Amino acid sequence: DVYIQFREKITEENLKPNFNIQDEHGQSIFSLTLWMNMLTIAKQLLLNRHAQLEIKDCEQTPLLAQAISKQNVQAALFLLEQGVDVNEKTHGLSPIQLAVKHHLPSVVEALCRNGANMNVVDENRNSVLWNALDSGQEDIASILVKFDCDSTHACDINSPRQPGVNGEAPDICKTLESPLHLAAQWGLERVVSTLIEYHADINKKDAEANTPLHVAIINQHTTIINLLLNAPSLDLTIRNKQNQTPFACAMVAKNNEAANLILKREPRAAEQLDNKGRNFLHVAVQNGDIESVLFLLTVQVNVNNRVQDASQFTPLHLCVQIGSEIILRNLILAGANINDVTANRRSALHIAAENNRGVICSILLENHIHANLTDANQNTALHLAVQHGNLDVVRCLLAESDIDVLTLNSKGMNCLHVLAAHPQGNAQAIFEQILKHHPTFPLDIQDGQGNTALILAYKNGHGQLCRALVSAGANLSICNNDSLSIFTMPTAMKYYFYYYLSDIITREPPWGESETCLECGMKFTITNRRHHCRHCGRVLCKRCSVNELPIMKFNLQKPVRVCQLCNDVLTLGVMAAR
Repeated sequence: DVYIQFREKITEENLKPNFNIQDEHGQSIFSLTLWMNMLTIAKQLLLNRHAQLEIKDCEQTPLLAQAISKQNVQAALFLLEQGVDVNEKTHGLSPIQLAVKHHLPSVVEALCRNGANMNVVDENRNSVLWNALDSGQEDIASILVKFDCDSTHACDINSPRQPGVNGEAPDICKTLESPLHLAAQWGLERVVSTLIEYHADINKKDAEANTPLHVAIINQHTTIINLLLNAPSLDLTIRNKQNQTPFACAMVAKNNEAANLILKREPRAAEQLDNKGRNFLHVAVQNGDIESVLFLLTVQVNVNNRVQDASQFTPLHLCVQIGSEIILRNLILAGANINDVTANRRSALHIAAENNRGVICSILLENHIHANLTDANQNTALHLAVQHGNLDVVRCLLAESDIDVLTLNSKGMNCLHVLAAHPQGNAQAIFEQILKHHPTFPLDIQDGQGNTALILAYKNGHGQLCRALVSAGANLSICNNDSLSIFTMPTAMKYYFYYYLSDIITREPPWGESETCLECGMKFTITNRRHHCRHCGRVLCKRCSVNELPIMKFNLQKPVRVCQLCNDVLTLGVMAAR
């Protein structure tokens, strides 16, 4: 006070005290009054213009920055009242950044009130608000928010996780998860709601191409799923790297609740196709996933939609293919068209027959499938069953349906021709089933090439089936369109042929018909009359049937005409005839 009064009274300028003179540390009389809390004197110096607010110390630090660094709250507030520059930086930091750094909430509030820039960022691009939160100063953060700092300043609401300042956790950042992904993963419902409110990208993909909805479904967070589904910009067609839409993800995760919620928003979600042209019902049926099938049937998906590929299978066809009885019954109850056919016109019964699904065949027949439907090659289910040697299916078709055993396919073949042309190990048993249900089955019908079942079986080397056919009375003498019979056909089965002639023929066979001799090929005329071998039934000329002998096994006690071959077999035996 004395020096101030002295300065006011003295008239000589060179004798007036200089209150701005600085010591070796750059401190003036005015700054010392601040640090010693002599604020009344400091105010007098300013009122009388004896001190300068802009004075800096030897490190060029302004008074406000010095006060904050010294954590001298009173001095800092005093300087702010005097109108110092609230944004003047010191060593790259503004007063508000220093106040946050030194935990001075009252100074921060005063700075905000005096118009300090609250959105300034440091060298790491961190805002003042972030630094306050990062250091646990929620009181300062509240002050900044109260004064309307930009809470999104320099902030990307969709930014994926970033490495730390020193490069920490680089692997975590490779997931490319946005804040919304993380909130959906951790079940942070309020955070998800807020992020959506502030227009976070709801369709953003992470490294696995999962959207936040995929993540919420995988982690079974139903409330978050609801929040995301209510967002108007949500895209339900996005697929992740497993080619799964959110609905597909829900089905795979067995999250039926999520799947139901998706269907309420997008009723056609269940009809989406994968890269093989299958919808979700197709996939569930193929996987034998009864739980998913029942769920999809509950939400009333179309049970007759076809796979969009060359096969054109319906869910019913796929079910028959895998052989699931319970899924089949549920599909039928849900309204599956039991007589639908595939692209090659095969019905479910054809598929069951081909895949040896005997029980499935019974279920289909029980539900009135048309047994006589033919495919693109005019094959019935019975044709396919005998072709593949599926005895159980053959037995089922013959016993439980009205299937026509004489239906001819595009090659003019009935089921017996097909059996002989594709001989399986159980061909004889299948033949016995055919005869059991159709005792008068015409064994000698010829196919489009003129072959009988016996010729086809003989040609394909199926000895047991040949034996069964001959025993049942098949005609040995019939020739095909190439004029070949079992007598003239080149084959490795000649031994079996002689064996048939010797032992298998137990009753007189039917006589064959031909315009030429089946031994020498000479045409029949008025002078060259027809004769028959009474043992094998072949039609022969007189010259080729000169032998006569009784055939005791036929109870023919008088000598009758036989061909040379039968004569040798009957008189000399099989080995001699060879």
